[in-house]
Amino acid sequence: DAADVQRFREEKCFPAALAWSLLQLPESAMPAAGPDGRPVVVWVVGAREGMEGRLAREGAWGLLGEVFPELSWELVLVGPEMEEANSGAELAVARAASNASGPRVRVRSARMKGHEWARESAAAPDFAVCFNSGIGTMALPLVRHWLETVGALLGLDVPVLFTCFGAKERQGETLMLRHLFRAKVLVDFLENPLRPHPEDDPSRHVRKLGLSVAIDQIEQDSEVRLCNAVVWWARGTEHSAEELKEVVEVKGLQLLKELAQDFAQRGAYKGWLEALTSGGRELGTLALENFAAALEHPQLAQALSKMFKRISDAIVSFAQRHGQHPQARLCIERLVFARVRTSLGVNADDTTMMELVQQTVEE
Repeated sequence: DAADVQRFREEKCFPAALAWSLLQLPESAMPAAGPDGRPVVVWVVGAREGMEGRLAREGAWGLLGEVFPELSWELVLVGPEMEEANSGAELAVARAASNASGPRVRVRSARMKGHEWARESAAAPDFAVCFNSGIGTMALPLVRHWLETVGALLGLDVPVLFTCFGAKERQGETLMLRHLFRAKVLVDFLENPLRPHPEDDPSRHVRKLGLSVAIDQIEQDSEVRLCNAVVWWARGTEHSAEELKEVVEVKGLQLLKELAQDFAQRGAYKGWLEALTSGGRELGTLALENFAAALEHPQLAQALSKMFKRISDAIVSFAQRHGQHPQARLCIERLVFARVRTSLGVNADDTTMMELVQQTVEE
């Protein structure tokens, strides 16, 4: 009935999204069951102990055995938010409920970033998955951590599933993944029919754990965000190895800083101020990183320096509640520099001025 369907959406959102997305792949991309019984290996990159890890312990990934009874599966939950004690350990072994003696779904974890795991692993996976990564937010503090991982996954030339919360992040993933990284599209954007509904409450089936900052705290707008609402597959990149390296090391960060500056000009700094004044440490740190990037733009720094007291008071408030942070000092230095430069005019020597500013802030 409707209640059972709702419970399925709430409890199996992630395994169901993966299973349905696998069914959308071209037949040539799906591995056949081998005589040696080799499992299909899937890396779930960016996994969290409180979500993907919990689903493993509860046997939820056994859904793959239900949908693909001819295959065995090995899932590796890769992410710095997995528990250290479980890293490298097998979290669960699940069998399809309809066939207790049938193929198994084994799950283990690796507490490291995706690109670190890609370097350490002896072999590439059959598939990789990035559930609700936040790449589509285009937010510097979130996405910069994904640059090297995305480069590593595309470099493996295996099918990679990306999921996101909705239309806005779909646009962001188009920019970051398809235009910047030139990811080759294997299956285009699709709406996931098994996504949660607005009235669903997956948290009722989740122990209250300390999860990371929610996307909706960073993207403060009216869009309804539903886990794994939009899915698509990529495989490889049109970039050469050298071009991909440049995107990871230079162009990606440069674009994210330019986007942070554009967001600031559109008024995002107001939300950053609020985060510094009343938000927690994690959210305030994200705001500091955004401010630091925005203040690299000379004209924008000059404009923001007119609100020097308001911004500096917010930074001081953050430091008093959560302690010193290197980005806090950097923001203050850039604000003071912009004010001084405005007062002295364009003919002043920038290097000398910055040395004086740093000395003043130090004192």
